[in-house]
Amino acid sequence: MHPQTPEALVRDHTVYSCVMGSRAFGLATEDSDTDRRGVFLAPTALYWRFEKPPTHVEGPGEEQFSWELERFCELALRANPNILECLHSPLVERVDDTGRELLSLRDAFLSRRAYETFTLPHARLRSRGRGPHRPRPAPQARRRRTHPRCPALEARDAPAAAPDQRP
Repeated sequence: MHPQTPEALVRDHTVYSCVMGSRAFGLATEDSDTDRRGVFLAPTALYWRFEKPPTHVEGPGEEQFSWELERFCELALRANPNILECLHSPLVERVDDTGRELLSLRDAFLSRRAYETFTLPHARLRSRGRGPHRPRPAPQARRRRTHPRCPALEARDAPAAAPDQRP
């Protein structure tokens, strides 16, 4: 089998494609572009060579980006926000049986890690009385910390004893 171009992989082997961003969620303006994302499944024979198929392809269309299925799933398991948005886009342009199977698994990628990725930073900000849009307070001087488990550092940080006192 002769090598396929990355653009041909996307054109001929896409299992799922969608529109993302402002257009997908009704926030587009006249100046908004159309972001297209997709997932392709390279033919098995391409994995039997020394040079493996690409993990992602930019194009062939403008504002189009596609991931190879295995890479897409790896990123989804890491709670990558672009991947999770892609899986939950309401504007699906193309889907085959493999793409439907992928979509049926999308809730499996909403893990504790995803929850922590998206909620904990904001919760920490709120607990400190700051929102994500508020500026950080000026940094304060750091306190010198003692290291009780390291005798050399503990001795260095201890106040000097008076001559008539024993430690």
